[in-house]
Amino acid sequence: MKLLLVLISFALLTGCQLTQSGDATPVPTDAEAATAEATEAATPDFQPEAVTEEPDPFATPTDAPRVTLAPSDVLLGGVLAWIGGDGVVNLSGRSAQIALIGTDGAVSTLLEFPDSGRPAAACGERATSPDGQLFAFYVGGDRGTLYMMRGAQPPVALGEIEYLACLGMGTFRYSPAGGRFAYLDYVFGAALNDFADGVLRLYDSTSLAQVASFEDVVAYDLGDNDAAFLRFYASAEGIADEAAVILWDGANERELATLLPTEDGCRFTSGQILRVGIDPLLVMGHRCTRGDTTTHWQLYSVSVEDGSVTLIDSDSQPGSFVTFARTNVMFSSPDGETVYFTVPDGVTAYTVAIAAVQLSQLAEPASLSISVPVARQAVFPNYSGTTNAEPRFAPDGRWLAAVVTSPDGDNQLVLMELDAPEDAPLTVSAGARGDLIPAFAFSAMSERLYYIAGGDDNALYALDLASGAERRITRGQFADALVVLGDRAAVLERRLEEQPPAEFVDLALVNLSDGSRRIIFRSEPVAGGGSTIAVPLTWR
Repeated sequence: MKLLLVLISFALLTGCQLTQSGDATPVPTDAEAATAEATEAATPDFQPEAVTEEPDPFATPTDAPRVTLAPSDVLLGGVLAWIGGDGVVNLSGRSAQIALIGTDGAVSTLLEFPDSGRPAAACGERATSPDGQLFAFYVGGDRGTLYMMRGAQPPVALGEIEYLACLGMGTFRYSPAGGRFAYLDYVFGAALNDFADGVLRLYDSTSLAQVASFEDVVAYDLGDNDAAFLRFYASAEGIADEAAVILWDGANERELATLLPTEDGCRFTSGQILRVGIDPLLVMGHRCTRGDTTTHWQLYSVSVEDGSVTLIDSDSQPGSFVTFARTNVMFSSPDGETVYFTVPDGVTAYTVAIAAVQLSQLAEPASLSISVPVARQAVFPNYSGTTNAEPRFAPDGRWLAAVVTSPDGDNQLVLMELDAPEDAPLTVSAGARGDLIPAFAFSAMSERLYYIAGGDDNALYALDLASGAERRITRGQFADALVVLGDRAAVLERRLEEQPPAEFVDLALVNLSDGSRRIIFRSEPVAGGGSTIAVPLTWR
């Protein structure tokens, strides 16, 4: 069936609007999640840039031979990894573990538990504290346990939670100075509800003790000594027909403002809150059951002084704010001058457009201009996972890395410098049509992005963010995991055995300077089917 055109428009207060159109028959690149929502699709108006050979900015070989790292290269500590079964037919009686794998291959078990079939994962893209000491990770299936780890000390269980709480671009975050952290403890089955809410839990980073909790929270913004959050109130039918903006000063909470749907028979389906300066900003998902039944995004500002609410802008959109994908996200530039927000693009349930608004324009609506750095199909986290990498912020907050896909499977890496919304993003093609960018990671100083790109035979690359130059570090058959520390990276690499025919996935240590690598965890067959695998989470 030939799909209708999708119109992605942002109606500005000045009367301007952005329109993208074209005919296409989409073939989603993430097939597992694309069936979640049958929507109208549009042909992207971008053409992926071809990768050209650039002079090597790092003055090192682009294709180094495989060699063993010298003993002097061995680092202290190691890779924190989940070790379990890959492709196991029957999980009954099987166990998995969290372990520290040394650079010499020594395995030190920290936790052992039943293998749920889902590898453990960092709790969102901001699982590591600002000082690098704390690391939060999730263990379990659709419901599991949130753990906190300090340095290389044994992990501490914080509580049982829904996996949705740790979905990328998620609800786990630290306060700006790192003294506190918080997450949303979603209600059971929240990923299937009309809207997702739960208990907001705040912890002290030193004692790991819970210091406060708030019920019925949809979204929050955490300060060093306070918090702002959005609470939905549901009708007897279970739909959100009222929303409240709450401020907590560290001791008491105050309802700052109340929001109602714009018409009878309408409801809120999602919300995000962000404080840049004093007054909170909100992006709400709004949908009606009669009349105009399309989904709308609504951008509000709320005055802390008098609680007044101002609708800055609103428009319809082709997709829906679903609870199982992170399509409603807000974040700001480090300089505090630009706020970014995402809206569903209608092509798949987990791809979005990324919009930007200058805060200086909010006081003068006539001059308001909402730009759209990414018009459609930025891949954002999905409950069932994605084949391309999910977005990630640089440690210094200046850059956002994301994969932009297309209905034809043309994938490209896009890097946005958040302090410069007027600049075109850096873009790098994945390669041929259908090639993927399954993993990437920033360097600790945010000067470089390391990424994997290609098809079955792919490569590990480095992209210099100042110059935009890239180099190939080494070729391989790498999978969807990459963690970096200094000039070392832990990656998953496929290995084929001919007798008997079988595929394994090893954990390899790569020297990012010369491309040399060695295996530090070798995948082996498991009795009853499948093989072992060690999925890297972070360095400790």
